Amino acid sequence: GAAAFFLCLIIGLQHAHAQAGRTPRQLIDHLGVDVRKILDDPKSTATPEEAERAVADSISALIAGSPGHLSLTELDSQGRTPLMLATSAGYAAVVKALLTDPSVRLAINMPDRDGETAWMLANFAPTVTLVACQPGALTAERYPLLPPYIRRLAHLLKSKPDPITAIIRDLEAAGAEVQPEQVRRAWLERCRT
Repeated sequence: GAAAFFLCLIIGLQHAHAQAGRTPRQLIDHLGVDVRKILDDPKSTATPEEAERAVADSISALIAGSPGHLSLTELDSQGRTPLMLATSAGYAAVVKALLTDPSVRLAINMPDRDGETAWMLANFAPTVTLVACQPGALTAERYPLLPPYIRRLAHLLKSKPDPITAIIRDLEAAGAEVQPEQVRRAWLERCRT
């Protein structure tokens, strides 16, 4: 009872402390690993939503303590911001947390190196559409990637509310430019057979 509660509390605090030094990008990248581990382990008592909420809480704490921190809008090698990464991965709680920062909202329509914005990436929903778009990615050599992808896909599809729809709604409410024609063109370019 009480001992288990305190043990969980201590572990949670250690996890929060370990996350405190990470940038939003590192938190989002590590979240993908955590979610895969949770979904791969049928005995796991943790849920993907709990892991995502922990990352969203860490980002919210960063924003509360240091609004506009450069790590909230830093670009990776593909010119993607943490918002774009969270959007692509279908992390609705993380997107919502990031959008509370004014600097993130100011950069909401910034395109990545391929000319795609967070709103466009949300509409691609790569965590749901990857195989439909690029079935050739499922080669025999890459087969080990398929089961984790299918588990994540199944989890996203049964999640209520639908995280992809929530992300698109939150992006639009925060000022994202709606660009259906650009999404269509980018999809056709990206998904050529």
